[in-house]
Amino acid sequence: MDVDVELNSANARNLVFIIVMIATVIMMDVSARFPGEEKHEMGTLEGDVQNWAILIQNYILQLASDGIKRDYSQTYLDQANYTFEVRNGEDIVNQVKDDLGEYFKKKKRAAQRLAKKIQEIYDEFFLQNKTLGVEKISELDSSVYYDSDIPKRLPNDLTFIPYFKQEVSWNHSTIKIADEVPRDDNTTISSVIFTAGLEEVFKQNKREDPLIRWQYFGSTSGIVRIYPGREWSTNFAGFYNDYDPRLRPWYIAATSGPKDVVIILDCRGQKFTIAQAVAKTVINTLTKQDYVNVICARASHWDEVGKWKFFQTSVLSCQENNMVPATTAHRKDLIEKIEKLKPGGTSELEKGFEKAYELLRSVPRTGCQSIIIFATDGKDTDGYYTRSGYVPGPNYWSKDPIFIPISQLEQDKDAKPEEFQIIMKNMREDLPLCIS
Repeated sequence: MDVDVELNSANARNLVFIIVMIATVIMMDVSARFPGEEKHEMGTLEGDVQNWAILIQNYILQLASDGIKRDYSQTYLDQANYTFEVRNGEDIVNQVKDDLGEYFKKKKRAAQRLAKKIQEIYDEFFLQNKTLGVEKISELDSSVYYDSDIPKRLPNDLTFIPYFKQEVSWNHSTIKIADEVPRDDNTTISSVIFTAGLEEVFKQNKREDPLIRWQYFGSTSGIVRIYPGREWSTNFAGFYNDYDPRLRPWYIAATSGPKDVVIILDCRGQKFTIAQAVAKTVINTLTKQDYVNVICARASHWDEVGKWKFFQTSVLSCQENNMVPATTAHRKDLIEKIEKLKPGGTSELEKGFEKAYELLRSVPRTGCQSIIIFATDGKDTDGYYTRSGYVPGPNYWSKDPIFIPISQLEQDKDAKPEEFQIIMKNMREDLPLCIS
């Protein structure tokens, strides 16, 4: 009997010990159920990082309490009265459609009124052969000329309007002239005078559509008349930013329509930085209705010490065999790749043009207008050495046709491309202006 009691006592002690161990393990598991919840000692790297995290957490909680009054906001939301309401999704969609339809109809009517008015005042001014009577733009009266770039020629009634986030004039429009446009030229002065007739239409559009914002007209002479009148934005140095409407996508789209553009860069050119600038400028004028691609045309050669330099003609777009839509993403991608190009190699323009014709026949494309823009310095060079021997210097431009004539291309049923050559000219250097 005594033996049984001792065994039972021993079993009880073992059972209690096992229960205590299980409880300890459970507590440890609860206190550190997930990685990162373990407590670390201060002074160690883990402990310091954990302490920073706790401080940041407390700071955010304090900011929520003091800044946005979380407790008060939650109380307000808890005490709010909520009602259940059934809505017809089809009715909501139709209402949005009607509202947006009316919104865009107002904008369309405003643009149509401006287009009709500009035709009338243009015909009246030029067909009647009106004389200017002024030689300098500064002689024009303020009734037709307020300048966004000249503080003394700004309207006197500029008032800050939150809707525009700047000071504007409801009573007057202002003129912005591109930097490269001669201000005292007769064409410039004429454009300033006859576009003043748009001011009444600007105001009428504003009365009929209070939500309309900027209204402007871009002229072929490089000026913009904008309403409401305002001072132009400045750069970090305090100078007025340049703005040429003829280079803006909305102007290009209205004057040329959808188009397929292939830019061929003569990548071995001595003035390659200018060619890069030309290509980027052209790309920035395109819209998502256009298709574009860029070709870097060049070939390998032997250098002056007999070392082989490898280069090849390549298409810059991610789609080498197709045109790509001139969306923001594709334009940004092409511009970045153009900026990374380094000049080198020798002339291999025939392959560049062959690839351009292939791209213009590919799908997808607009099929409307096909344009090839060729940027070169006008010199045809094939390096210092070839496998057959020494080539004495650069070979200058030959007048003989070396590419596929457009007359042959016209036999195809595809759209006929127009070729433009942009040549970087040095002073005292005669080079051809274009090819066709």
